[in-house]
This record gives sequence, structure tokens and C-alpha cells, in this order.
Amino acid sequence: MSRISLKQYSSKISNHRQLIVWILVIFFFLIQVIKALFPPTFFHPDEIYQSFEIGHYYYYDYGIRAWEWLSPEQSNWPEPFIGPARSLITPLIFYTLFGLGELLGFNYWLQILPMIRIFLGINTTVGLIGLSLLLKEIFPKFKENLLIIFWLIIMLYPDTILYSTTGLTNIIAISPLFWGLYLYLKSINEKNLNGLRVKSYLAGFLLGISIWIRPDFAILILIFVIIFNPFLHYFKYFKLLITKKIFYNSNLHEKYNFKDDNKNKIQIKRSAIIRDKGLNITISLLAGGLVSFTINGLLDLIMWGEFSVSILRFIDFNGNPENQSIFGTEPAGWYFENIIISRDAMNWLFTIVIFMIIISSFVLFLHFIPLIIKKLNKFKQIDTIKTEFSIDSFNLLRISIVLFLVFDWWENQPHKEFRFLLAWEFLFFCLSSISILLLFTIVNNIFRYLLTILGEKFSILTTKKINYIKTVSSIIILILILLPYFVGLNSQAKDVAWNNFDDILGAQVYVGQQKDLNGLIIIGGFWYDGGYTYLHRNVSVNHIDDPGVNSSFNSAFINDNEYNYAIAPHYKYYQYPFLKSNLVGNNWTLNALILGRTDVWTR
Repeated sequence: MSRISLKQYSSKISNHRQLIVWILVIFFFLIQVIKALFPPTFFHPDEIYQSFEIGHYYYYDYGIRAWEWLSPEQSNWPEPFIGPARSLITPLIFYTLFGLGELLGFNYWLQILPMIRIFLGINTTVGLIGLSLLLKEIFPKFKENLLIIFWLIIMLYPDTILYSTTGLTNIIAISPLFWGLYLYLKSINEKNLNGLRVKSYLAGFLLGISIWIRPDFAILILIFVIIFNPFLHYFKYFKLLITKKIFYNSNLHEKYNFKDDNKNKIQIKRSAIIRDKGLNITISLLAGGLVSFTINGLLDLIMWGEFSVSILRFIDFNGNPENQSIFGTEPAGWYFENIIISRDAMNWLFTIVIFMIIISSFVLFLHFIPLIIKKLNKFKQIDTIKTEFSIDSFNLLRISIVLFLVFDWWENQPHKEFRFLLAWEFLFFCLSSISILLLFTIVNNIFRYLLTILGEKFSILTTKKINYIKTVSSIIILILILLPYFVGLNSQAKDVAWNNFDDILGAQVYVGQQKDLNGLIIIGGFWYDGGYTYLHRNVSVNHIDDPGVNSSFNSAFINDNEYNYAIAPHYKYYQYPFLKSNLVGNNWTLNALILGRTDVWTR
């Protein structure tokens, strides 16, 4: 049996790690499919009314349109709720999916709705694959080891499972967002000029689409593009204009020898500028973004009669802190307290990781200042100085700055929700992955060193036993480091696990399938149900959510024969003591019990 070379052995190990990465990706996707097939749940009205419901309205021609999709002439909402303030891209996605399900002859409740949730799971998986490629592009040295850590974090973190198949625009937009950022970085490292232009153009187009779906993503994109842009190339133009000496273009690895001939000088300037990487990336990026901007603007023009009116109204509404405050306010530091700082037993370890990141970034920053100044004077690109510091170290600093600036921006917004930082959290996992990998390497090496010393002193520990203990210990150490992501980190999942409204949705699905349904009363808040998306019957629906259940307003609905079905969650019986007797007194009878928590009444 021939002995394999070190290179072949390394290649074999790398292939095994790639296989592990793909197994984790496939496993993550299967989790999404299983979740999509379970009874539906939701924890935020925007899951329904900014995606499913508006798509249902446009395809089936009935449903509830939130104010974001109503023109001033169509809306009876008071100021400042003036629409349209949302892009039509999201409704078009759901319109297409509803149409596909109908074309295939699927059952609405049993097949079409699960199919859409599976699509959302696919979208999340594809988006996170793009993010993992982005991570690999930022830190190329660590390769599959880093991706394994990343996917383990993704699968362990509760919010990933919570959000992955929801209709929130925060999750729908991550696929074009992360693939756009990946292609942007890929274009920076592209050597072929045409390939560079194509990648940066596609990046601009995808990033533009993500902004139209979720306009606040523009903050993250802008900061990321600026921090990772090869902006030092622009200093070359200044050098090019003021000198007649030899100029070195590090992008093209060419020297231009300036002569006194003005014609030749101008020609050289044009050649350098046209072929410069930084300029080509920026122009192509803007061109791709302009195309997506035009598409969305034309959709607005066709639907509303005004070009790009939706984004302008969105900025007008959300740019006003008073308007944000309508939905509730939280003080600065709320995100830091509820996401970064954790109160559970295992979170001390996560805090150590954060501390390591902050300290290492600060030290790297102090180390880079003189080098940056020195290299700026020479008009050379920082990323090419491999002899003085590594690209990985510089990128660690850059991604830390991006995360800090985005986080700081959100901390200073009056209205705060966990989901607003969803894209930030996923990007933060890139930083967590590299920190955890470094921490794991340090701790594991120390443990292995101590184990080797013990093996030398105690002959009972054979080489085979030592290797076995090392392998088991490595797995245990990795689990301990990753454990905070599963049991320690504060997350939205912990807050909504008890309140996911699956009973309300189940009741709506049940009532929607009753052939004698004429009208429905829901005892509960207007937004906390699945709308016509889950009822899927074009009948009148009214909500009663008033402590004065015996008021004439509520009694009129209960007495009105137009409504022959009612949905009543059990907790409403405690909130409104006279509710049950009022129903019984008006000839309502109990028809079904949904998930042990909600009654369906009929008459």
C-alpha cells in the first residue's frame, strides 16, 4: 500500500470538511421543511399583513390591505399613515406563489400555505449560504473550519428557527442582501476586468432589490460598501495629476512612465482611470442598483401613478422619530442589554468572546494606524501588504467596524424590535465564528499539550488512548463554547414561545373549511390573527376586543345573524367575564376546541 503525500492528505481532510459543511446545510434546510409542515404559527402581525395577506389580496381579490399599500384616496387611515409606503416586490413574490399553487391544483390549506412556507425556508437557506460564502471571502485562510462553526451557530441559535419560514420582510430580504454583499467582495478580488464588472453589477442589482424589500437595509449596505471598498485607489488619481514621474498602479501591476508629451500623459491617465478596479466596481455597483431602482419605480408608476412613490413615503414616515414612537419607544442601550448582555448561566462564556473581539480589534487598530499612514504616502493598496500584516486581521477590524456602526445606528432609533437587527445578528455570527474558532484553537491546544505531558509521565496512556481522549475533548470543548448560543443568548424566541397564536390560526383554518360559514366574529385584537390568508373565505369578519363586552356595539355583532361563527381564545373568558354567558344567551353553541386553548362557536 503506497504512502500518500502530505498534500494528498490535506486535500482529503479538506474534502471531508467540505462534506461536513454540506451536511450541515442540508440538515438546516430539512429543519425548515419540517417546520413549514407543522401547524402554522406567528408572533408579529407584519408576518401576515406585509407579505401573505397583501399577496392573497392581489391574487384572490379579497383580503386586508394595510395602509402601506393604500393610496390616500383609498385609505381611511389618519395622518401620518399615508401610503403607499412599501414596495410591490414582496406582494408579487406571494402573488406568484399563490398562482403556482393554484396552477398545480394544490389544496389551499394543506398544500399551498405549506409550500409557501417551504419556499421561505429555501430563501433563508440560500441567503445564509450566501453569507457563509461572504464569510469565507472575508477570512479565506480558515476555509471549511470556519464554515462548520458558522453553520453550527446558525442551527443552534433559537431566532434562526423562529424567523426562517416567516413572512417578515426582514427574513425575505436576506437572500439578495447577503448574495449581493458576497458578489461585491468577490468583485474586489476578481482579476478579470469583465468578471469584476459583471459581479459588481449583479451585486448592485441584488442589494437594490433587498433595499426595496426592506429599506432600512440601506444603512447596513452603505456602511459595509464604504468600509470594504478599495477606496485607496482613488488617491492614485491625485498622484497621477500632479506628477510626471513613474506611477505604479497596484491593481494592474503595471508601471506608467510619464513623458513631457501632454497627449501621451492624457492617454495614460484615461487608461489608468478606465481600468482602475475601485472605479469600475463603484460604477458597476451603481449601475446595478439603478436598474433595480428603475424596476421598482416603474411598478409604482403602473400601480400608483407616481414613480418610486413607495420609497419616498417610507422615508417620510419612518424618518420621523415621532412616527416611529407611535409603535412604542425604548431607550438607547436596549439592544445591548437584550441581545449582547445575557442573564443566563452560560452567557459568561459568550461575554468573554465579545470581550476578546473588542480587545483584539482595538489592538489591531492601534497597530494599523502607522502602517496605514505610511502606505498612504506611497499610494499603495493596503490589502497587498501581506508581509507586514495579514489580510484576515485587517478584515477582522473592518467587519468589527461595520457591526459597531450598524448596531450604534439602531440603538439610536426610538422604536426597537428584535427583528430589526436580524440581518445584523446573522452578520455578527461571522465575527462570532472567527472568535470561537480562535478561542477553540487556543483552549484545545493547551489541553492537548497538557495531555501529551501526562501521557509521557504515565505509560498507561497509550498513543491510541491519548488520541481518543484528544478527539473527545475537542468535541466537548467545542460544545461548551457553542452552548451559549443554544441556552444562553437572549432571543426573540424565548419571548414568544408561549404566545405564537397557532390556536387562532388553527381556528381560522377550521372555520374557513365550513361550508355554512356566512360571517365570522373573532374575540381578540384586530392584528393578532391570520387575516383572510388563513380563513380563505370571502365573508365579513369583525373583531371584538373591548372590555365592555355587554356594550351595545359588541352585542350588535353577537346578535347579528350575518355572523354565524365565532372564535374565542380561552384567556378572553378571564379578560371579559360576561363573554361566555353572552354567547350562550344569544343561541351560540360550542362547535370545536382548537389545540386546547381556543373555542369555535356557531349558531
